[in-house]
Amino acid sequence: MRICKQCGSDIEEGHKFCSNCGSPVEALGINKGEKKFKDTVQSRTIPKKNLKPHTGRQKINPRQPFEKNNKPMFWMKAFIGFIVLLILIIGVFYILPLFMSFHSQESTSPGNLGNGGLFATQGKWIFYVSPIHQGHIVKFIDNIEDAVQINDDDSWQISIAKNWIYYSNLSDDGKIYRINTDGQEKMQINDDDSTSLNVVDDWIYYSNLSDGGKIYKVRTNGDDRTQLNDDESWSINVADEWIFYRNRDDGYKIYRLRIDGSERTQVNEEDSMFINILNSKIYYRSLDDGRFYSMNFDGSDQRQIQ
Repeated sequence: MRICKQCGSDIEEGHKFCSNCGSPVEALGINKGEKKFKDTVQSRTIPKKNLKPHTGRQKINPRQPFEKNNKPMFWMKAFIGFIVLLILIIGVFYILPLFMSFHSQESTSPGNLGNGGLFATQGKWIFYVSPIHQGHIVKFIDNIEDAVQINDDDSWQISIAKNWIYYSNLSDDGKIYRINTDGQEKMQINDDDSTSLNVVDDWIYYSNLSDGGKIYKVRTNGDDRTQLNDDESWSINVADEWIFYRNRDDGYKIYRLRIDGSERTQVNEEDSMFINILNSKIYYRSLDDGRFYSMNFDGSDQRQIQ
């Protein structure tokens, strides 16, 4: 049975015109079975606008399989970043200062200087002002019998910084000298009778006995000699940009001033001796009662040491 191409009505066999619209049979299209086949094909055909040209091998995005795991990858990267940052912080704030401290070799403590500065250390070496060597500086590792002599001067107040030994040369009226730790390149630094040497960075702080015990500073190469106070000062200790000392002009009370000579301040009320600085505390012996005390840098929190 045919169908009308114009209106889609069925046309009985033998009819030459559509009984519904009157269109001639000769102008009609395919039969009903053919129409159903074409409709089926058209319904399954992908619109041309959605088709992509075939280019051979299909390209695969290597990141696509991991797109569903973006969150785990983010946290993994964040964790690695945190570890790297932690290593940098440790390096900057702990390892680097430790390295710089070792490299600077400032090995004589204020307490040792207050007791004559007879010892200093650098790495495995011990430097010592030896009485059996007429006060000459010697160095040894384990056994003093194997000591190597460094200089020929009667020395005291030794301090080591950057491979140099600084000392008060009693063979030359207490002037400050320096010599390399291998005993070479001896050099005179100043012309003052000097005691209580403290070497900090590129400066030497000392009590100038040639000028009434006033505190002076001079660069480690001998330049920029500068007076810092007018007190007769003993037992100098330099810490945290402060200079602490016993002021003989005021009954040996402890005073402090900045390393540039400013902010001179009295710290305690007692006749004091044996000053030592440790962990931001001042330790000393009071001659008023013979006991040992500690206190903060500003004189607060004074406590008797049992």
